[in-house]
Amino acid sequence: MLAELRITGFALIDHAELALGEGFNALTGATGVGKSLIIDALELLLGGRASPDVVRHGQEQAAVEGVFYIADPEQRAAIAQAAGFDEIDEPEIILHRTIGRNGRNRCRLNSFAVNVGTLKEIGSILVDIHGQHEQQSLLYPNRQRELLDEYGRLAPLREQFAAAFAEYRRKLEYLNELRTNEKQRRTELDFCRFQLAEIEGAALEPGHIEEIQRERALLVNAERIQTRIAAGYEALYESDGSALDHLKAVVRQLEEIAGLDPRLDSVLEACSDAAVKVEEAAFALRDFTDSWEYDPDRLEEIERRLVEISKLQAKYGDTEQEIFDFADGLRARIEELAKAESDLKTIERDIEAAAASAAEIGARLSEARRTAAARLAKAVIGEIKCLGMNKARFECAVRKVETLDDATASGMDDVEFMIQPNPGEPMMSLRRIASGGETSRIMLALKNILAEADRVPLLVFDEIDANVGGRMGRPIGERLAAVARCHQVICITHLPQIASCAQHHLRVDKLMKKGETFTVVEELQGEARLHEIAEMIGGKNKTAATLQQAREMLGG
Repeated sequence: MLAELRITGFALIDHAELALGEGFNALTGATGVGKSLIIDALELLLGGRASPDVVRHGQEQAAVEGVFYIADPEQRAAIAQAAGFDEIDEPEIILHRTIGRNGRNRCRLNSFAVNVGTLKEIGSILVDIHGQHEQQSLLYPNRQRELLDEYGRLAPLREQFAAAFAEYRRKLEYLNELRTNEKQRRTELDFCRFQLAEIEGAALEPGHIEEIQRERALLVNAERIQTRIAAGYEALYESDGSALDHLKAVVRQLEEIAGLDPRLDSVLEACSDAAVKVEEAAFALRDFTDSWEYDPDRLEEIERRLVEISKLQAKYGDTEQEIFDFADGLRARIEELAKAESDLKTIERDIEAAAASAAEIGARLSEARRTAAARLAKAVIGEIKCLGMNKARFECAVRKVETLDDATASGMDDVEFMIQPNPGEPMMSLRRIASGGETSRIMLALKNILAEADRVPLLVFDEIDANVGGRMGRPIGERLAAVARCHQVICITHLPQIASCAQHHLRVDKLMKKGETFTVVEELQGEARLHEIAEMIGGKNKTAATLQQAREMLGG
């Protein structure tokens, strides 16, 4: 609820403080005293358009401050989100706005600076102003659809559709992404397959590079190897006076004297072993020469192979293991890209199923909305008849969109409140009704019906009694009082029948002081309120009859 509204330097208002209570608050006063200035100031506080012209003559700035008490944690959370806060713990929320004569705006939420856009968003959470003003959430089709759903208790079905629609959109976006990237995907798939074929075609095995490098070293040095082996074989075994001949001679000499001294046995054994090893070495050199020969074709083949391998190393890794790892990565990517191609066909089937599911739920939601719309229209017509619009027709139009692609998460329907204020006139959107009084009465009817569904805490009705006689005042006042059981209500009225239904009564007056005009606000209780009601009935010349009528209206 709005507990206090403080206005300073605003148009004709030098300084005014309004203490407002829970329930129904009535603002009364003669025509032209500035009652609507209070609503203008409230609109300004809630992010309305500002002009330096609103600053009172002789002052440098206009200021408006509102003290709200918001007990609902969800509403405080919504306000915190709008303001970019983590949370607001305390129920007291103070909004403040100043307009300088230089056109500069300053806005605050509690002690924090905010911008005008934030004030406007917070205002849409806290207040609906109905009448000759623009901040009327019930006039917007999206809000009308929400209220119809809340009236028909369709939230579970709407949530089902939102989930099914989100799944459909997710799959559709994935399909579009696959299609958009199809050419790129195919190009990448072909390239990965080419690279893998190149690696696999090289038939690399662990140790292969080292092995052919060693073989190349032998072939490149073949002549030198053959020469050295032949020389070694000859020196060890084949030539006269070879190393083996000399060792054998030594062995024979030692065998002749070995029995003379046991210490010579070990020398003999060492020389015998040396002779055997030299002979084995000579035979190994001979076998190497017999089993291997220089092959220029093989060398050329190895050179080509090494060039091929060096190309692989330049592209995929310096070592065999790095090349093997790269190939494994290619296989995984090929599998992923190939799966995407398979997904393209699968997702097309899935989209058909998701679209069918969403469309089926959407159709049920549409049917439920049409049923609820008929009930709502009947209830509104009953209400507005009691509010003096006997000939008016009301309709809650539910128009189903053509395709699922035209839908939103809220469903497959456009919802709009339509009204025919008078016979012979066309049905028009509620937004196009020119009369502020008619708009306010329709809003009052809707608010009364949708009181529990609509969670905006403060409702303001300006000139709800326009073009309404006193006979309709009481029904309007009673309906305002009924709405005030769920909301705080502020109503500007000229009818005593409406004002007498209020729980709190404030009078707005215009005064002249030292050649200046001032608008002042006074809270009325007891006799002061009685006399105000009597004056509203019969004018300034109050009589015993008008006082008695006022007393009866107030239930006295």
